[in-house]
Amino acid sequence: MIMNGLACILACPACLMSCESPKAGAKSPAWHKCQVLCHPSNPKIQKDSEATLEAAWKVAEKMLGEVPTSKGEPSSLHLYESIEEYESAEQDLTGGRFKSNLAFTHGDSKTAHVLIQPPCTRETLRMIGLPVMTRRLIAHEAFHLVGHSLGLNYRELPRWIKDGAASYIDEKVLVEIAWSAGPEMDPLTCRYVCITARLLKDGKLPKIREIMHRELDALSPTARYGLRWLLFRFLEEGPRPGSGSKLIRKMLRILKESSDSSSSKPSAKFAKLEDEFIGLDDEFAEFIRGLKPEWDEEYRSLDTSRKQWYQLAFPETNAVAWRFAPVGQDQYKISGHVRILPGTKQQMNFYLGRSDEGFVSVAFVAGYGVTVFRYRTGKDEWENLATAKAPGVELNKDIAFRLVISPGEVKVSVNKKSVLTATVGDFSLRGPWGLGAQAGAAGIWTKIRRTPSSKPIPTD
Repeated sequence: MIMNGLACILACPACLMSCESPKAGAKSPAWHKCQVLCHPSNPKIQKDSEATLEAAWKVAEKMLGEVPTSKGEPSSLHLYESIEEYESAEQDLTGGRFKSNLAFTHGDSKTAHVLIQPPCTRETLRMIGLPVMTRRLIAHEAFHLVGHSLGLNYRELPRWIKDGAASYIDEKVLVEIAWSAGPEMDPLTCRYVCITARLLKDGKLPKIREIMHRELDALSPTARYGLRWLLFRFLEEGPRPGSGSKLIRKMLRILKESSDSSSSKPSAKFAKLEDEFIGLDDEFAEFIRGLKPEWDEEYRSLDTSRKQWYQLAFPETNAVAWRFAPVGQDQYKISGHVRILPGTKQQMNFYLGRSDEGFVSVAFVAGYGVTVFRYRTGKDEWENLATAKAPGVELNKDIAFRLVISPGEVKVSVNKKSVLTATVGDFSLRGPWGLGAQAGAAGIWTKIRRTPSSKPIPTD
């Protein structure tokens, strides 16, 4: 089973594997300290992966320290195209311990292993290149590879600072290579902010001491990674700029000193360093309140870093990403284009009017047409409001759509032709709009615009 959540997005413990060697004459990455091995070989994916890894490696070295030149085998990152290949390798190495993680780093062998995520067909992969979610994983694991390559016992560092710093670096790198518009505009990091803000609002935000010293097992993996990322970001960008980098470098120096002597355990010295920040809970809460996320992504994965917005769903869960701000109007128009890519399912969804009561979904199904549903939260049920065939809704074709929203109804046009009118009754559509891909589906959204009046307002 493929998990759709942060447990399958970010995980970093793991193990050694026997891997295929690069072909004779293959060009090594420019920095000569790590190499990417694709399983199977894929030149385009190889190029995208190397660019991401090189950028991440340089940023990580700047924070942690330069990796000593080694005469042995360089570090390596293994990228798998199919879950079967990943699971087979993982089973041989760890007996299933990291099967659901889908990404891990092994310190002793200085290797990392990543499944391309979200899973998609080879045809879709050829069209979109390396998914941004996988780029983020590569950058994240590169940070740990650098840490393990320093010649220190990197695994002894507290989990919160390893995960927090790696997540901070992966976002920084994606912004640098223009694969993220920024932490308040990227759907994943916006998700971190939204979950943490809700914990704060509900009075359930863990204290800094708890984030640093407890595993937080009662929280979801997404919440744990989000808290660790935001705490490190707070230390790095908050009232004491650069504190995160300084703290992790001090911890690395303690590791070096402890390896040269039989003095007290590093953990005791780490705790003394961490004590400096445990009284900043109010400042941390204020930092969280000041963040302004543009998206609230419930399920992965939407990439909004370019003019074309790629959205890929995991095989067993619909991808769902909402705009954070509500529309706030009863009458408006939304227009755009969607291209449905090859997948196990071929349905893309445009969502309207998110509220506690539910929402409306406009489903574009390749080879059929359009269906409008209403989802009722209280009853957990879907109601088919209207459906119609539309010849222009085809696989891998550009589909121009227009939604005209007014009190009580939604009108849908495809390729400038009216398709259907759905009656929604007294259900308000003033809430946020969103984008979705059915489980196993993939697609591309472009030129999404909301028009509350005669003047178009770009939303992309």
